[in-house]
Amino acid sequence: MIIVKLMGGLGNQMFQYAFGRFLSLKNETELKFDISWFSKSNYSRKYMLNIFNIEEKFANNREINRLKYKIKLPFVNNLLKKITKDNILFKKCYFNEKKFNFNANLSIIKLNNAYFEGYWQSEKYFIDIKDIIKKDFIIKIKPDKKIVKFLNKIKNEDSVSIHVRRGDYITNPKTNKYHGVCPLEYYQKAVHIIGDKIKNPVYYIFSDDFESVKKEMKLDIKYKIFEGNNDYDDFRLMQNCRHHITANSSFSWWSAWLSEYNNKIVICPSKWFNETIDTGDLIPQDWIQI
Repeated sequence: MIIVKLMGGLGNQMFQYAFGRFLSLKNETELKFDISWFSKSNYSRKYMLNIFNIEEKFANNREINRLKYKIKLPFVNNLLKKITKDNILFKKCYFNEKKFNFNANLSIIKLNNAYFEGYWQSEKYFIDIKDIIKKDFIIKIKPDKKIVKFLNKIKNEDSVSIHVRRGDYITNPKTNKYHGVCPLEYYQKAVHIIGDKIKNPVYYIFSDDFESVKKEMKLDIKYKIFEGNNDYDDFRLMQNCRHHITANSSFSWWSAWLSEYNNKIVICPSKWFNETIDTGDLIPQDWIQI
C-alpha cells in the first residue's frame, strides 16, 4: 500500500496523485490518500480529485499512523539501524520531501507499504505513465451547454489561455512572500512571443481575481475574460486551448501539460517562487521560460 498525503489546491493534489500513481503501479500495490490536511488546515482548500476519472481510496487513521510513525530521537534511530539492519519490518516507510528537485531514488525504490508527504512537482516522477495520467485526469462531470459552446470555439481557433493567479498569492502574507505574483511585464513579453509565432492568436484570460485583471491587465491585444465558471470548468477550458501562458501556478501548469494540441506553445515564468528554489525539474524542456 502507498499512502500519499494530499494538500494544497487542485494542481498540488494532481502532482501528489500522479507521483503516488506511478509508485503504486511500479510496486504493484494499491494507492490510498490521506486527506486529513483539509480538515486541519487554515487555508480555504478542499479535496478536489473527485472531479476526475480516478479510483479513490482513502487511508484510515490506523493505516496512516502505522506508516507515518517516526522516532525523532537520533540515538534511538541509530540504534534501530544497527540492530534491525536486515529486518524488513523496520525499513523506512515514511518519506518526507526534503528538496523541491526530482528525487531519482524514489522512482526506482522497491516497497510495499510507505507513506509520502510532499509536493513532488516534476513530470519526471510520472512521465513513464503519462498516457495513464492523462486518462485519469479526464473530468468526469459533463459540461453544460454554455461550456460546450466555448469548448467548440476554442478548439477550432488558435486559442491562447492566459492564467493570472492572484487570490491568496496577494491576500495571504506568508503565501505572497513565498510565491509572489507574475508582473504585468511577464504577460506583455509572453503575448509578444505568441504574436511572433502565431498568425491569428485569440486570447482568453482566466483568473481568480477578475476585478484586478480588468483594472491592471494592460495588454496591447484583444482578449476575452472567462469569468463566472467553477474551477473545474476553467480548468477544462484552459486545457483545451491550443497555446498557454501560465502563471507560477500548478493549476495552469497542469492545464498546459494536459493539452493535447500537437504544436502547442507553452510560456511560463522563469521565476516560480520569490525564494531561491531550483525549479529545473518542474518545467518541461519544450516550454519557453521568460
